[in-house]
Formats: sequence, structure tokens, C-alpha cells
Amino acid sequence: MEKVRILRFSNDGFKTYDYTSSHYNIYLDQYQRDVKYFEEANFIGLKCCYAFYYVFDEQDVQPGSKLSLRNGNQVNTAYLPLDHVVYVRNMRPDGTRIVRGYKKVLNPTDNNLHEFEDDSIYDYLKWVRMSLRLALQRSREYMTLTGKTTVPEILSEMLLTQIDVDRLEQVVHYPFSPLFSRKKWWNTPATI
Repeated sequence: MEKVRILRFSNDGFKTYDYTSSHYNIYLDQYQRDVKYFEEANFIGLKCCYAFYYVFDEQDVQPGSKLSLRNGNQVNTAYLPLDHVVYVRNMRPDGTRIVRGYKKVLNPTDNNLHEFEDDSIYDYLKWVRMSLRLALQRSREYMTLTGKTTVPEILSEMLLTQIDVDRLEQVVHYPFSPLFSRKKWWNTPATI
């Protein structure tokens, strides 16, 4: 069974915490076509932790970068099966949203039901469920489109629930240092 590398920068390892976030209650089996969603985005309250998969950009944890608060934290690596379903951001490789929120409104004068787009430009930040295989495909497509060898935080970010954490395999914790990371955790295979 193929597996993908999961990374978490935290001195608490893969410990989960209470967290509430907005998500679409939907499982995606593709990201090429727009998906209309006719319910309000839900808020999830879970025990979970942020993590990254595949080829996360190491520069994102350097001083002055987006995740610089994690600089110096230990690097935790593990693997999950490619068919495992996780929460990822609502985004395609080109940065556009996959799921768009819509509302149906009844016109009282003619009793016709009308659809209206009812979403925000920030809906790409909402969580959707997708298999790691599809998320990995999305990352590879991003690298093909851009010619880059890593993916940005927003595309490699995932939300691991306690159920996901319980399924992690080959968990290893490394103290963080740029030289050590290059020699050890960075060179662990992205997929096995």
C-alpha cells in the first residue's frame, strides 16, 4: 500500500487540540470541475492539528516567513495511506476555488426557485475532504504548472483529526535545525 509523508512542526508532536473552523460538509473525488454547494458552510469542532503532506517548502518555517513561529520546533514525520481521506483547503493547483456556495431563493411572485452564488473570496480557506491520493495529484499538478519543486503552505496544509493521528505510521520526531533537517527528515521519502 502506497503512503505519503506527513510533516508537523511542533514540540507537541502530533498532539491534537480543540479547534473550530469553517468547512464544507463534502467529500471531493475530483477538483477539475466547479462544485456547487447549496448548504451553509458548517463549523467543525474537532480535536485536531495542522500538518503538511508531501513536498512542503522548508523555507516557510525560516525566520520572517509565514510559519516562522514554528522555527526551532521539532519536526515530526509520519506516513498515511494514499487512500486515507483528510481535510484540505478548498483550492485547485491554479489557486481557484473548487467548491462555491450557492443559495436557492423562492421568488414569491412567480414561485420559481432561483440560484444565487453566495460565497466569499476567502472560501478557498474552508476545509473540504479529499483523499491524500487526490491531494497529492493536486500538488504534482501545481509543480508542473509552476515549474517549482515544492508546493506552498496553502496547498500542502491539512487538518489531522484524532482519528487521522491514530492511523499515522512510522512516526519519528527530530529536533529542528536547518542542517539537521536537510540530512534527516527532509530526505525521508515523500511517498513509500
